[in-house]
Amino acid sequence: MSKNQLVVQQQLKQLYSLCAATGDTKELDLKILEGSIQQDALLEALITLIVVHNLSFCLVEWPAFHTFCQVLNKACKGKITTSHLGVRNKVSKAFVRHQATVRTAV
Repeated sequence: MSKNQLVVQQQLKQLYSLCAATGDTKELDLKILEGSIQQDALLEALITLIVVHNLSFCLVEWPAFHTFCQVLNKACKGKITTSHLGVRNKVSKAFVRHQATVRTAV
C-alpha cells in the first residue's frame, strides 16, 4: 500500500472505532456489506444452484430462502428476485449464453 492509502486506512479505523464506542456502526456495517455484493455473481450463482440441483424456480418466492440469504448477508435484502418468472427468463438467457459450451462438452 502507498503511504496515502495507509493514512486513509488508519483514519477509517479511527472513525469506525469512534462509531463503535457510541454503538453507531449499524449503518456503516450495512454499507460495507452492500459493497461486498456482486450482483452479477449473485445472479449467476443463484441460476447455477437452481439448474444444477434441479430446484424449483419458485425457490425465490419462499420467505425462508430470503431469510437464509439475509442471514448470510443482511444487505442482500431486495437484491434477489422474488419472481419465479424472472428466474425462468434468466435461466433461459443463461442457457442461450452457455449453449455452445454445452454442445462442445457433449
